[in-house]
Amino acid sequence: MLNEEDHIFREHSICLDNGSPVILDKCSQKNWGVSLGIERVLSEKVAEPQPGLWSNCLKFGNQVFLSGLVALEGETIIAKGDSHGQAVYIFEAIQHYLTQAGGTMSDVVTLNIFVTSMRYRPGVLDARRQFFTGNFPCSTLVAVTELIHPELLVEINATAFIGASKS
Repeated sequence: MLNEEDHIFREHSICLDNGSPVILDKCSQKNWGVSLGIERVLSEKVAEPQPGLWSNCLKFGNQVFLSGLVALEGETIIAKGDSHGQAVYIFEAIQHYLTQAGGTMSDVVTLNIFVTSMRYRPGVLDARRQFFTGNFPCSTLVAVTELIHPELLVEINATAFIGASKS
């Protein structure tokens, strides 16, 4: 049995092969498709923030992390006054990123949804139903006093595990 002091935990990765642990060194990681580095995911369909601010989407192995996204293209607010329209725009952006990362919306495991008023909840939930079926992601919905711009009503961040929907 390996203990915490064995160097193998610091220099190798452990993956599961049919339920049994397999220790991968740096040479065999490529064969398993394991990446130990963080990869920035880009989509030509979603604008990125200016350099030096944040990343919209990062991938680590099969895990994908999406920053809080809003319905904003440059300086233009999309679907002003319409929480459903803003949520649809955001879910489409999430979908574009997941496609680029090799996944689907069914791989999303958590959503954090921020609205500037609970009266926007029905529109956001209706939009969510357009993008998810079956096992919906674990979700948190919170009302906040404001977002980055006063006309933005919704912000959503997500976490996905690529391939999770196939297991």
